[in-house]
Amino acid sequence: MIAVILAGGCQRRFNAFMPGVPKILAPIWSRPFLDYLMADLRRSGAERYIILAGAEPDAERIAVAARRHPEKIDVISQWPPLGTAGALRAAAADLGEWDGGRILVCNGDTIIRSMLYGSIVDSHLLQGCPVRVRAAGAMDLLGRSVIARPDIGRIPPDVSDLDDWMEGVSFELTVDCEYFDIGTADGYGRACEELPPVFAWRL
Repeated sequence: MIAVILAGGCQRRFNAFMPGVPKILAPIWSRPFLDYLMADLRRSGAERYIILAGAEPDAERIAVAARRHPEKIDVISQWPPLGTAGALRAAAADLGEWDGGRILVCNGDTIIRSMLYGSIVDSHLLQGCPVRVRAAGAMDLLGRSVIARPDIGRIPPDVSDLDDWMEGVSFELTVDCEYFDIGTADGYGRACEELPPVFAWRL
């Protein structure tokens, strides 16, 4: 499985309280959020990682931070923003060697604890369609989906939001888990208060 991390976009809400910093590099305990995200995603069983970043300067900064990790992490600049569906379509060529395989699509500003990634993959195999994840008792989707590589080619070219497309073609999996979304000031503040230092984080 390949993990595609969506880390581009205009991040208007985030820039209101932390301008000039890509969300995926937001500091928590003096470490970039990417370190926490990778600690989360290592449990998924992904064999390769692609980060779809924004403008070239941001992509270069993210690539520097990514080199600290032992996994193969490719960082691709996409500007102007293409939307979540457009970003995935544009990256299709880079996913060619994984044709027929599974792709874990995840938001670069969200981490999940206490969740078994195998349940998403199993649901994908059982349902035979894309699967997206919602937390028990929460209205918001968790920014995690599993999609078969051929399904990317079925996303209409006029659709920019991945959730809009998945609304009618996906299975929604509800899981009991703890998650952190740093896309807002409140969410970022909670992550800074409640997440332990990454080196002490036991998943």
